[in-house]
This record gives sequence, C-alpha cells and structure tokens, in this order.
Amino acid sequence: MSSSASEAARHQQLLSELLSRVSDVERLAGENYFQEEETLVRFLKAREWNLDAAEKQLRDAIAWRRSYQPLTVDCRWCHEQPGYHSMRQVGFDIVGRPVIYSSFSQGDAVRYNVEDSVAHCTYLMENAKRTMAPGVNSWIFVIDCTGLSLPQCNPGLANGVVSVFSNFYPEQMDRIVCVNHSSLFHGVWNAIKMFIDPKTVKKMKFVRGKDKMQRKFRESFGEHLAAWLLEEIRLNKLEPLPETQERFWEAPMRPGLHDPRGCADYVEKYVDPYFINLAQQGELAVARPHPNIADQQTGRIASHIPKAARKKAGKKQPSQQQQQQQQQQQQQQHGLQSQASAAGASAADPAADQELLAAYGVTPVSVDELEDASDSDSDVDNKDGRKTAKTNGAGQ
Repeated sequence: MSSSASEAARHQQLLSELLSRVSDVERLAGENYFQEEETLVRFLKAREWNLDAAEKQLRDAIAWRRSYQPLTVDCRWCHEQPGYHSMRQVGFDIVGRPVIYSSFSQGDAVRYNVEDSVAHCTYLMENAKRTMAPGVNSWIFVIDCTGLSLPQCNPGLANGVVSVFSNFYPEQMDRIVCVNHSSLFHGVWNAIKMFIDPKTVKKMKFVRGKDKMQRKFRESFGEHLAAWLLEEIRLNKLEPLPETQERFWEAPMRPGLHDPRGCADYVEKYVDPYFINLAQQGELAVARPHPNIADQQTGRIASHIPKAARKKAGKKQPSQQQQQQQQQQQQQQHGLQSQASAAGASAADPAADQELLAAYGVTPVSVDELEDASDSDSDVDNKDGRKTAKTNGAGQ
C-alpha cells in the first residue's frame, strides 16, 4: 500500500472513531451538525488529526451551538441602528465560495464590542452556509480599511471574534483580503500577529495598488464580482461618503447605477426574491442577507439620518427604540394614543431577538490557539488614500 493510500486509510479510521465517540451526544435541533462527515473532517484537520483534541473541540462547538443557537441568531444592533455593521455577503468567488465585504467608512458604529461583532459575524456565516453549493465549505472576507479609526482597533475585540472562527468554525475561513490598509492598522496587526498560529496568520492577504488589486480580484472573483468590488471600494473612499453608499441596504434609484447591496447575480438570487423566499421556505431555510437589506425587503427598516446631516446638527443616529419613543410622544400630543400603540407594536423587533442574544456565550481561547486570523505576502501601504467626492452619476 502506498504512503498516500495508507494515510487516507488512517484518516478514514480516525473519522469513524470520532463519529463513534460523539454518538452519545444529543442531536442539535434543526441540523445534522456533527453527523456530517464534512464537519468531522474539518475538526480533525484543525487539530492535525489528533483524535482527542478534535473530539474536545467538537464537543465544545456542539455545546456552543446548543446554547447560542446560531441558526437563528440575529444582529439587533443593525436592526436598531441601520448601518451599524457594514459587513455583508456580496457574491461568490470563481469556485463558489461566499465573499463577504466590509468597509469601515460605511459602518455607523464608532466603537464595536465582542458581543455585537460575534452576533453579526455568526449571522453572516450561518447564512453564507445556506448559499454554498455542494462541496463548498469555506468563505472569503474582503476588508476595506478605509475610514478605520483608533477606537475600532481593539485587540480584545479581534481575540473574541477570532475565537469564534477558531473554536466553532474551524477550517472554514479560506482567507481574508485586506485593502486600503493604513499604518494605524498595521501597528495593531504587528502587535497581535506574533501571538497567532503562523499557519493561520498566512490567511491574511494584504493587497495594495490599483493594478495589483484588479489582477488579484479578477483571478479570485471573476470579472463581474471583481468589477463590483473595485467600484464599491472606489465609492467608499469618497469624502463625504455618498448617501447611496451609506444606505447600502437600498437598491439603486435607476438601472445602470452601482448596487451597493452586492454583485448582480447574488442580488438577483438572494436579495430581490428574499421576501417571497422567506414566505415560502421559512426563516430556517432561506439565506438571509444583511439585516438591514432584509428589513428593507420586508418593510421593517428603521429610519436613518445621514452622517453628514447628523454632523451638521450635532446629533447622533437615534436607535430604533428611541425612534419609537419619539413617535409615540408625538402621536400622544395629537391625541392618537391608540395609533401610537399599534405603531409601536408593528415596529418592534421579534421577542426572539432578545432571547437568542441572551444566550450569547463565547469563551475566549488563549492567543496561541487562535485559528483563522491572517497575514500578508505583499507590501505595506502607509496611506489611507481617501479621495474627495466629485459630482457625477456614480453612486448618486
């Protein structure tokens, strides 16, 4: 027997043994999580085929899924404050991996914490899985650092989010592509990457320069998604940020304009028919887009004040709860208490949102065990490179 055949036989034996070891575990509601061979292989690979280590990690992941209920987790922060997180699925790479894009310039939060970031990322990953073709089991993140500020550079936050990737979604991060990365970002990255497993550090790829970005994007994402990403990145560097980019959950005003919701094939399959798919398939079967895109499609989007208008007025974006309270007060002043009660009830988030998020519980791993973080094989860009907005049709 050849060495490769012998290795394959050993792996198959370990796979069978791992399945046998967790046969006593109660099944998870709504999924065949640890009964699927693909899941078992990922945990064995993550622990370099160490059976005991893989079993421990798998049991921990099962316990987390039973408690946190990631299949139905939602991001209440985005529902309450549209645009709180900009991270969203926008398409697929050339082999069908979901591509998730984020730009700090679009995000509406000044500072993120572990709870909201874990909830949002979990929401994205679970729904991205529902868009995967058979044989696809990983995703790609494109992080646009335009607009990154010091309060958002939190190593503790990175540790918490990476802990989720590492412990509960092993071997599913194909790579993270980072663009428009500044010296601020690299200062933080250089401080934390020394504590991360070198194998996973390599998953972070820094790309700079227009020509290199175009070439790398076309090689990885194909012509259509590459063109969408390049235009999205260009528009998100404009100052002030166009309102059409800030309100990335809305469709363009007319055909031919850039659609910030995602690449055309993704939008046509998962965004435009979302309301119909939701009614026909139910929440546990349908792939949900970004929470604000979903709210826009179902008529539940909270009001949004553009950043420029808020800055001019010296105001913060009110939360959905504050908006409801203001609306009720105004209606009460006009003697419309009954209408106020009805409006408040119809605008409220489902009670399940609070219950699901109350189940949050992520145990941070030690830094030397972190998985799926990243590093680069390219140059460092020390310039943020934001541009001044010009009056033209793009993004308007």
